[in-house]
Amino acid sequence: MKIKIFLILSLFFLFASCQPEEGEQTVSFENKYSLTIPSFLNKAYDLNEEASLQYQNTWKEFYVVVLDEPKEDFITAIESNYLSELYPNDIKGYSNLLLDFLKESMTITEESDLKEALINGLPARTIQITGTVEGVECFFTMAYIQGLNDYYQIMTWTLAEKKDDYSSRMMKLLHSFKELGG
Repeated sequence: MKIKIFLILSLFFLFASCQPEEGEQTVSFENKYSLTIPSFLNKAYDLNEEASLQYQNTWKEFYVVVLDEPKEDFITAIESNYLSELYPNDIKGYSNLLLDFLKESMTITEESDLKEALINGLPARTIQITGTVEGVECFFTMAYIQGLNDYYQIMTWTLAEKKDDYSSRMMKLLHSFKELGG
């Protein structure tokens, strides 16, 4: 009997180890934008109440959220709060404002330069940050994207100790963003 159990377990582990690498899935929000994410992520509902799209895998500690807002809302917010001098009405102003607020909520231990980018033809800025939030050291990759009528913020994060495992996959995810124009 012990031999049968051992044989069955051995076959299970043999077949499990032969499975292909985890793939990807393309997800979208309404007909507004799409994003290609790891297939091990599942839809989430409680990561950020303002997110239009959110996915997670709590076992792997990998999370992604997308927030979008009309450009007009950003303009109104900076003008009504007399912040136009600090935050211009462009991708630079948008990303700087959001980063300033983010930095107030965490202790940053490492930060890359904020890099100018084009993501599928759209002006963008990307950054990687390691910091402590509520006592947990996390690694974030973020993109701020200027669409036709909206600004988008994509944030991915994991535990800081998993940075080497996921950082390239996170950057690939950010660069897969496509505005669909619907």
